[in-house]
Amino acid sequence: MGVKLKFYGTEETKTENQSLEVFVNQSKEITLIINDEDVDLVLNKQIISLDKQTAIRLSRELRKQIALLD
Repeated sequence: MGVKLKFYGTEETKTENQSLEVFVNQSKEITLIINDEDVDLVLNKQIISLDKQTAIRLSRELRKQIALLD
């Protein structure tokens, strides 16, 4: 059984209607879906799947960028 997380943008940046979904797909890759919740069209959905090594690199980069916020 898998877990799918959904994150939303902020009101401050007026991105609260955009979401990011993260889950492991059937091919054992990390899938990220960026979706515009305002529009119900397939064209407003961007999907990318990352292998484990690339997902780890992404998580490291996110941590670096988060550290810059402090």
